Amino acid sequence: MLAENALHIYTDGSSFSSPRRGGIGIRFVLVDSQGGETTIESRHPGYEGATNNQMELRACIEALEEARHRGLANSVTKIVVHADSQYVVDHVCQAKFIWPKRQWTTSTGTPVSNVELWKQLVKGIKNAGCPVYFEWVQGHSTDAHNRAVDKMAKASAKSVLRPATLGGQRAEEVDDRIGLHR
Repeated sequence: MLAENALHIYTDGSSFSSPRRGGIGIRFVLVDSQGGETTIESRHPGYEGATNNQMELRACIEALEEARHRGLANSVTKIVVHADSQYVVDHVCQAKFIWPKRQWTTSTGTPVSNVELWKQLVKGIKNAGCPVYFEWVQGHSTDAHNRAVDKMAKASAKSVLRPATLGGQRAEEVDDRIGLHR
């Protein structure tokens, strides 16, 4: 059951490999005092050259920005981002507190992957207007909201595309730099 007086945001990212393209799905859920849910879906164009992790991060970034612009968090005490990406949920605290102190390097000294997207996500969390929590939800589960954003992300990846850039670098350039070949 979803908590009252919170903005619940369901996010998902999707990526297809040939040709590489990605998309995002976002659904906002508000719960009233009787437990009734109001849902707002947000549709987005896809991104060319995007990886799945980039799209998982981009979905969270776009969701927090849209929630702020729409004023969806103005009357709630917290935002709960529900994501099926362990990559995002497991690393968001490191992005907020640890990686900036290490100049965005991991514990082994290697550069953090997708650093520009992580920085944007941290900025979105700081600008949200209330505390933001991340909760992992099992992907492809019985959760209707998660299934809906999964479908939206796949549809987004198949739609009109815009370039996916990461700090001025295209995803393919980053893959080449770190030795990941498609």
